[in-house]
Amino acid sequence: IERAKEFIKFFDDKSNLYKIIGGSSQDGINIKIGDENEDEPLKNCGIVVSDYDAGDMHGKIGIVGPMRMDYAKVISYLKK
Repeated sequence: IERAKEFIKFFDDKSNLYKIIGGSSQDGINIKIGDENEDEPLKNCGIVVSDYDAGDMHGKIGIVGPMRMDYAKVISYLKK
């Protein structure tokens, strides 16, 4: 429960979100796995962030999961 609280508290801070979704991407996809995540709550996670365009809306969407998630499947979902 403490780990979950730490994780939620981390994502409540908008500056942490900007660190995760920012940065360079290859083909509109940015992947960070384990220790590539600089922040402690995310050291055991994988993060996949993608750019999206929906008409006149543009932004980023991301998925946080375990380091051993099926990255190919996650990327295919984000490219749809």
